[in-house]
Amino acid sequence: MNIRPGLLFAGAAVPVVATVLAMAVVEPEAEAPLASPAILLDAQPGFRDTTGEDPEVPTLTDDSDWGSGYASLEPIAAEDVESFALGLYTDVGYRDAEGRYVIDLLEQDYAYLSVIITDPDGRPVVGASPSFVVNGSSELLEPEEVSSRSKTDASGTLDFALIGGPMGLDSVTVSYGDAEAVLRVNVISLRASGFPTPPEVDGGLLWSELMGARIRYRDASVSVEFPEVVQSRGGEQVKLSGFMMPLDPDLRQRRFLLTSNPPSCFFHIPGGPAGAVEVLAPDGIEATWDPVVLEGRFELLATDEYGVIYRLHDAELLQP
Repeated sequence: MNIRPGLLFAGAAVPVVATVLAMAVVEPEAEAPLASPAILLDAQPGFRDTTGEDPEVPTLTDDSDWGSGYASLEPIAAEDVESFALGLYTDVGYRDAEGRYVIDLLEQDYAYLSVIITDPDGRPVVGASPSFVVNGSSELLEPEEVSSRSKTDASGTLDFALIGGPMGLDSVTVSYGDAEAVLRVNVISLRASGFPTPPEVDGGLLWSELMGARIRYRDASVSVEFPEVVQSRGGEQVKLSGFMMPLDPDLRQRRFLLTSNPPSCFFHIPGGPAGAVEVLAPDGIEATWDPVVLEGRFELLATDEYGVIYRLHDAELLQP
């Protein structure tokens, strides 16, 4: 099946590159100039004080593409590089007591990440396809599942994502050539985080089933492979439990998203494209932050202008 990337998910992955979480650098023979985010890293990656530094040198807070307007950052093809520097980036992260780089992630939530690959002099490497290995129960979404690219672009970056598994400490290792970086993923349950847990619904569709959809992004479309258990429910009356993400400025919502986890940001859909169901409720359902149980006609979408892959028609509230 194919759908067009749309407004809600805008190509599905737009990570905010703000914090450097982990990196591995192969030292060059001579001292390299400060030239890129990878080279700018020091003993405290991602927390560097750039006050008083040359404004012409790119920093981690640059809004422009890395390398733009700086001659020494012209990209270099992967096949022309022997040694590499590699870093992992996300919008949240911290060091633990042992100095390891960690992100916190709710069960069934979606973490957008980016990898940047440069040569030892800081030049972005274009055309690189790094390897990803997850140790633990979290699920890796490879680059083709979050964007239309499978190799690093002219800024040396490539996006990927993780879906939190059951509560525990997982890790993801990214490697390319002679460089490797490791990120710890602290997966936390809703209950441990103080959030209410959506009730289990007898005979209802589970988020673990819905989020089993495999999505591949192309230049002009998105291919979706639905799990058989989800495919078989298309057109049926189904029950779903989850959290309401309002889309209208009204107390009674007639169109909203039902998500796998509590929404925290309009630009971050909990669980990603497969972790949200567009709900159409003609009579309206009162907005709430508490979990809800809904029933309606379930539709799997082959094409939709908003980029969703699931929709619930004529939805009614079964319990608050």
